[in-house]
Amino acid sequence: RALMETKGCMKCHALKEGARGDLSRWGMYVNPILWAQMMWTHGPQMEAEMKKTGIPVVEFKGNEMVDLIAYIRSLSAKVEKVYLSPGDPQAGVKLFTQKGCVQCHSAGGNLDLTKKKDFPRTLAQLAGMMWNHSHQMWRGMKEKGINLPSLFPQEMSDITAYLFSTH
Repeated sequence: RALMETKGCMKCHALKEGARGDLSRWGMYVNPILWAQMMWTHGPQMEAEMKKTGIPVVEFKGNEMVDLIAYIRSLSAKVEKVYLSPGDPQAGVKLFTQKGCVQCHSAGGNLDLTKKKDFPRTLAQLAGMMWNHSHQMWRGMKEKGINLPSLFPQEMSDITAYLFSTH
């Protein structure tokens, strides 16, 4: 809760069912990859709203995303949980190319995620890293005329499995 307050999340997001920006419903999602996928999907809209309202870009460090997810999940203890099948690295490497990730994150390039020395150790840390990098990435994609690819939850899981398999 303290993290949500200090990061300013509560300026737009409530933790009450039916409220505008309600995050309590996200507590049903057990796998942090679902969180990363939802943040990916809604990120550009969130960034535009933050810019419009003068809210600075939020960055997550260390285990802050882990703590945030744990807190929100604790609010939904009695809700039926939604799980995600484990990712398939072979499907992930194909999606990495099909979805265009490879355009910037190609093997051997400056942004090669397979060689990233400080690659996250947990799925929740990966969700935080993706969020932190997303604003810069969306600007770079826009400059290059690359559309933001849609990623379904299982696709995000497969790409994540591929990335983790390289470390």
